[in-house]
Amino acid sequence: MLLSTDGVRRLTLADVVAFAAQNKKAHRCTGQEKSHDLAASCVEQHPPDLSVALKGIEVGTTLFVTFSDVRYVDFMHNWVAHCRAAMLGPLIIGAMDMEVLKVAAHLGVRVFAMWHTIKDFGFGAQIGAIGALLDLGFDVLMSDVDTVWLRDPSDWFAADEFVRSAHLLISSDCLSSSEEDEKKVCAHSAFNIGVMLWRQGPVTRRVLAEWTERVLHKRDKGIASYMEEQNALNWVLRGDQGERLFPLQLLARERSGVQPTANGTVLIVRAPYGVVHVALLPVRLFANGHVYFVAQEPQRRGLSVYVVHATFQTGGSRPSQALGKRQRLREHGLWLADPPEHFYETDRRFLTYHSSAPPPQPKMPQRGLARHMQVAGYHLRALRNALGLALALNRTLVLPWWECHCDRHWTPISAGSHCSIPGSPLKMPFTCPMDHLVDLRLWENLTSNPTPHILAGSAAGARALPQVRERGLLGSYHLARLRHGNPLHWVEVRHTPTDQTEMAVASASEWLPVQVRGDKVLEKKVASMSWTVALSDVQAREKVNAANVSDIDVLYFSSMEDTFCGFEDAATENWFNRLTLGGSEAPMGGGESRGLLNADAWCCQHISGSVRNRRTNRRMTVPFPMPVPLNSRSTCPSLSSNWSR
Repeated sequence: MLLSTDGVRRLTLADVVAFAAQNKKAHRCTGQEKSHDLAASCVEQHPPDLSVALKGIEVGTTLFVTFSDVRYVDFMHNWVAHCRAAMLGPLIIGAMDMEVLKVAAHLGVRVFAMWHTIKDFGFGAQIGAIGALLDLGFDVLMSDVDTVWLRDPSDWFAADEFVRSAHLLISSDCLSSSEEDEKKVCAHSAFNIGVMLWRQGPVTRRVLAEWTERVLHKRDKGIASYMEEQNALNWVLRGDQGERLFPLQLLARERSGVQPTANGTVLIVRAPYGVVHVALLPVRLFANGHVYFVAQEPQRRGLSVYVVHATFQTGGSRPSQALGKRQRLREHGLWLADPPEHFYETDRRFLTYHSSAPPPQPKMPQRGLARHMQVAGYHLRALRNALGLALALNRTLVLPWWECHCDRHWTPISAGSHCSIPGSPLKMPFTCPMDHLVDLRLWENLTSNPTPHILAGSAAGARALPQVRERGLLGSYHLARLRHGNPLHWVEVRHTPTDQTEMAVASASEWLPVQVRGDKVLEKKVASMSWTVALSDVQAREKVNAANVSDIDVLYFSSMEDTFCGFEDAATENWFNRLTLGGSEAPMGGGESRGLLNADAWCCQHISGSVRNRRTNRRMTVPFPMPVPLNSRSTCPSLSSNWSR
């Protein structure tokens, strides 16, 4: 069993099996078990229904509800931890399998079995759960398990008469967070069922009934017998061509007499059974994944969002999407499901670096695909050097923030100067997520395992993959808490023309402030040292030891350009080249031949180039420029030409 940094108890599946074996004696479930172990055993023998989960909750209460299966059980941990931190409730979890049922019960969260709704709806089982909760007299705030609640939205829901009178409040896939675009653009963007508030009333029940029918039964006019649940609700609220939204009414809303006027959007839906008022949750406060993680509009504008939904993830399958969602939440300090050792161990030392973009090459556009490819190639070369130094110095690599000049999406986007999703106000360049440059499936063992993942090497024997952590970790609340507020001591490694090391303790003005969700954490700089030429692994260790900084918490490189030239052991160097660049015997395991720096295909539309094949109109892969393989015999300038391996 694990205790997360926010105090939420975390139960592994191995613990679940052990508890089940220890508690075979039958016990009548009451939903009020004092022992977490007893609760986990109890729900296995007597899966609770809604009557058990809702015991003691007053009818008419707004319930915070999510649902999960075992594949997303860590997201459930994260959802619960954030809701508790924001003091939201009552919390209700719909368990789609027995494992989630037992874990939720062990966490002390109200939980009910969704077997019946899964049988009827499949993965859209939330539809049946919403209906059952409405039938019992509750308002239902249903959110996907990959959402993160940061504060109570009750004030916004009760802000004015228009929002208070809405039958349904729902989030959207709108890409702009401006109030002006909310009027002109967001009202026409697709609804997203990841965050919805269903209020009591006969109109709401009729909307839900039509949604249910649309998903489950064959419709007239050639509609298929099954329709994906999000598309189905969009059809219910909009119609085939948006005809149900006519007339569209945008109602100004003043949140208070003191604050500036904000605008809420209430859509009037003319359904066959009556008029439905649908309040559109503004993405500046109920943020989707692109607005929060890519454009970062709420952060730029200093807005305090209510919830973040990890959408717009580019992975091609559910497992790879989960990796991207998890990593983006980590990067922004929103992932609370990692164990303490992910952040800190007493003997762990870190290495990080500043990643700046190189100036444009002569006659090269300063924006667009060509510029993006140049910058991406620079980032990948620096990342390769950082991985090599982290291995050579036995340090955990903390990734920097990267500058990008093109967005990434599952559909083709313009390769021109804007190079972003159509309709997105994204300004270039922007700080991009990790998954914009590398394939997270290849990095999973490095970014999430508390200890190095051991892989069999070739002639040199077993080798450990480097540990890699998300950008922002060094200034995170979790790390500061585990260090009991003690600042990290760091050394700045600079490129200088002379080989000098300055060991004077820094003045207060040289302390490095790190932003952590509005707070400042101070890390104390204790030294500066020079790094004049690219060094081999042996030379790098000798230099750090000679400078007496091997025990310093953080080595911070001002640049990774020309810092590392290879491993002096030939077998290790070959292994590292295969690890980073791939090959027939890449050491990632599972038959994977690609290296860590091989990204997924990056595609865009044809714009003055052969990005899209004009004849077949198919998207074409645009590969990032890969670094050349390391060869310390020829690339380490300080090693003699007749140096023997």
